[in-house]
Amino acid sequence: MAEKYDLVSKVTTLIVEQCEEQIPALPLDAHTSFEELGFDWLAHTELVMRLEEEFSLIISDEEAKGLINLQAVVAYCESNK
Repeated sequence: MAEKYDLVSKVTTLIVEQCEEQIPALPLDAHTSFEELGFDWLAHTELVMRLEEEFSLIISDEEAKGLINLQAVVAYCESNK
């Protein structure tokens, strides 16, 4: 359980850091889409690259399209450990 919390915490931190470059306020919960947070194509791509680096993943373009919110990112990272 602590392992999942750590994963959620790390992913949330990456998203918050990316959002700080995009928008002033952050209404982040598990289902808030990155589009709602103001992410454009470039911000989404940068987040995917940060996820790949942080978790030693290779995320295909097709898989990246499904990473639309915190919940989707955490589920993806858990299934690709």
